[in-house]
Amino acid sequence: MSEDTKLEIIRISNWDFPYWDYAALTAGAAESGYVVGSNNAATRAITKLFVSKETCIICDADTLVRFNDARSVQETLLANVAYHFRTNIEVVYVQRPGAQDTHAYCYFEGIEPQEGRAPR
Repeated sequence: MSEDTKLEIIRISNWDFPYWDYAALTAGAAESGYVVGSNNAATRAITKLFVSKETCIICDADTLVRFNDARSVQETLLANVAYHFRTNIEVVYVQRPGAQDTHAYCYFEGIEPQEGRAPR
């Protein structure tokens, strides 16, 4: 799957939440984390960190990921498969141990944390 195809899949993953973010993460031997919304301040008018309610991830090669906590269970994402996660995600950790670095293309849409609380 070409990089253009992966980016097109990411572009059509629009679920109409008010906040969105995109990141091309490098997965290497050491685990690295990305806080959802971090790219917004440098690239767009949306400058807030937020909770992703819908997440799409596509990787160049098999990649290990964790969500929200570095102690969470690692999941293996297979190469060139679009994965959609419909859960609260605040941080993504990626890793590709013992191999050449690869990329994980991530698209996030969500809301501010306080918007997801139960009404009183």
